[in-house]
Formats: sequence, C-alpha cells, structure tokens
Amino acid sequence: MSLEKLILTLPKESKLEMLKYFLAKKDLATFFTVEKILLNAGVNEGGLETDVLKDFFQKEMESINNQ
Repeated sequence: MSLEKLILTLPKESKLEMLKYFLAKKDLATFFTVEKILLNAGVNEGGLETDVLKDFFQKEMESINNQ
C-alpha cells in the first residue's frame, strides 16, 4: 500500500491531527504534501473538502500566532 493510500484510509480526525503535528513541528513541506493528497482525492476516496482544510489551516495559524 502506498503512503498516499494509507493517508486516505485514516479517519478524518487522524488526518487533521497529522496536519496539526506537521504544523507544530514547522514541517511545512510535509504539511503541504499531505494537504495536497487530501485535496486531490475525492471525499468518497478519503479526501477532505477544501473548506474543511481551509478552516483548519486558519484556526491553526491563529493558534500559532497567539502563542
């Protein structure tokens, strides 16, 4: 199984936690790679809606900026 397929099989909460981890570690290259995988896949294939990822990113960036 490819890494992309593995990511797409994870529950939504796990996908968002993974993205949160990469942001916390300031690993933006990996964050955007995973985000791209989630955006390119259809929701029925395990991807996430654009609005979900946009809202998540904005919330996390606000949280980081307020630290």
